[in-house]
Amino acid sequence: SQSLTFTQPGYKDLETTQVIWNTDVPSQSFDEVKTPEKAGYTPDKAVVPSETVTFDTEDYTETVVYKANEQKGKVVYVDDDKDGQEVKQGSISGKTGETVKVTPEVPENYEEVAGNPTDYTFPEDGTDESNVVTIHLKHKHETVTRDNVVTRTIEYRDEKGKLLDAVKQSLVFTRTGDKDLVTNQVVWNKVPSQSFDEVKTPEKAGYTPDKAVVPSETVTFDTKDYTETVVYKANEQTGRV
Repeated sequence: SQSLTFTQPGYKDLETTQVIWNTDVPSQSFDEVKTPEKAGYTPDKAVVPSETVTFDTEDYTETVVYKANEQKGKVVYVDDDKDGQEVKQGSISGKTGETVKVTPEVPENYEEVAGNPTDYTFPEDGTDESNVVTIHLKHKHETVTRDNVVTRTIEYRDEKGKLLDAVKQSLVFTRTGDKDLVTNQVVWNKVPSQSFDEVKTPEKAGYTPDKAVVPSETVTFDTKDYTETVVYKANEQTGRV
């Protein structure tokens, strides 16, 4: 507050007690007052100007209103599965002291990590660079499968290599995996091995097979198709003339 003191002389009749006041009291002026700066706000008056008042002026008030400044900021989306690598940026805006809602725009194939901020209050000293909301993300995943059929072919041939017959055996493997929808990388699970049944070699009159049985054999998901060969050898015979 500012105050000015006026002194008004007068002549008092001591018998009647009436006073005749001297009206010629010089006016005075309040000094101008520069409006103090307030971070994040702009006053509607940069200065309250000097003003001349008189002895008869009533006390009065001048009001300066601080208006909140407009502010901007950014929403930074980071990938927690890649050590906080930045994925993208968004924006926010408001006024000093205002609390605004943060509504994340999550990129495709990402999802939010729990605990992200849902609002932001613009501070008095906020700047475009310092007003930052960080949204933590992680990769979405899905379960995928793939099949593989392993086939064992048993060929029966004569000594000259002629194919006499063939038997096919097949085993179906199904492998499950976890697919990262951001990187498209798949971590495949282990698949139990399986075994082909043994196959007894059919008898063929006048011939002896080099294998009486094709044994059971254990294979895995990654085993390539393969062939087992059984050769029939002609038996020695005698006769009479």
